[in-house]
Amino acid sequence: MADAFLAPTRIYVKAALKAVEAGAAALAHITGGGLTENLPRVFPEGLGAEIDLSAWQLPEVFAWMAATGGIAEAEML
Repeated sequence: MADAFLAPTRIYVKAALKAVEAGAAALAHITGGGLTENLPRVFPEGLGAEIDLSAWQLPEVFAWMAATGGIAEAEML
């Protein structure tokens, strides 16, 4: 787990710049609030998103944190 916690943060500036150049209407740094609170902030009224949690594999470190800390799925999101 130490390796997972000490891994450097990925920097997404190049991908973000490409999105802006392509005409992206909004970008969000997803930390506090995660996807469930931040996505609604960038959508116009009446528009939303459906998140398919099965579309990606949860890194082991997050499963460990949830189990060890007794953290509910909603809080982990």
